[in-house]
Amino acid sequence: MRRSLTRNTINILLAILTIEFAVTPFSHAQAPGVSIAEQSGKGRDRDDDRVREVVAELNAAEKLFGAEELKAQTSKPLSRRISLPAPFEKSLGAAEIAKKARASVMRVG
Repeated sequence: MRRSLTRNTINILLAILTIEFAVTPFSHAQAPGVSIAEQSGKGRDRDDDRVREVVAELNAAEKLFGAEELKAQTSKPLSRRISLPAPFEKSLGAAEIAKKARASVMRVG
């Protein structure tokens, strides 16, 4: 036998739905300082065009390696001392790690 919904049950369900609809938009909000990358074909093409422009500028300023220079450097690698930044003294939180990751990532290709 089917049980009919009581007014109390309906009120509880409406309260749950109200809370859900009130919280959901905030859970999918964009974090501050994060740019939204367009994932469509046109967006990727614009990114590729921008990379081509930057490469052309660097090439015109002669700041890129030529194929011969690259081949010469990779055929006889040299060992060199590098200096690394000091490690952090305290643990970083997830937000701080994400912020540093966004600032340090470079997409090529």
